[in-house]
Amino acid sequence: MSGNIVLWAFLNGVILGAVWIAIVLLRRERRSTSASDELIDNMQRRLDALEQVDERVAQIAERVDYTEHLLAQQPQRQPMDHKDP
Repeated sequence: MSGNIVLWAFLNGVILGAVWIAIVLLRRERRSTSASDELIDNMQRRLDALEQVDERVAQIAERVDYTEHLLAQQPQRQPMDHKDP
């Protein structure tokens, strides 16, 4: 009979230890998952900002091209000679 009690106590300790370890591992996984989610959100915000910058650079490049085109169409002006008095 005492052998059964010892076996029961041993198995009870093993089960409780396994449950405790599982709880600790799950909490760590949740923390790492939430940290991963934060990193993914941060990367997405940065990617969105980079895409906006890319669009803005494309708009500015179009304006520069248009301005260069307008300047190329204007007749060349002769520089004015400044005479010192």
